[in-house]
Amino acid sequence: MLPDGTELAGTVASVTVEAAAASAASDAAAAQGGESEETLAVEIALTDPDGLAAAEPAGTSVDVELAVDSRSDVLTVPVNALLALAEGGYGLELVADDGTTSIVAVETGLFADGRVEVSGDGIADGVVVGTAGR
Repeated sequence: MLPDGTELAGTVASVTVEAAAASAASDAAAAQGGESEETLAVEIALTDPDGLAAAEPAGTSVDVELAVDSRSDVLTVPVNALLALAEGGYGLELVADDGTTSIVAVETGLFADGRVEVSGDGIADGVVVGTAGR
């Protein structure tokens, strides 16, 4: 996303790590065992270069959203629905139509945006799960 809010699609062409410019503050932090600041220089090949008609983003700070992984046709629940099981792994509290509950073990997959992919016995579309703070 450009500073003016314009969103452009593209792919990452290259990434390099650049040391931050030396300053008294960063030199002092490094001397005290702190970490020095580094900047990522990212070159992006735009899907539609004509979208830059009025913008001049070279050297400008931009926000980059990068999809690391994705899944389709999976079941997800809020992360706060996961329960740590004493025997290890995770479970969910399933809520039946009559209000009774049961705990079932689940396998977790991808975590993203406060949700987690789950699978296991009794896990199906439309199943009601309990969450923390309900």
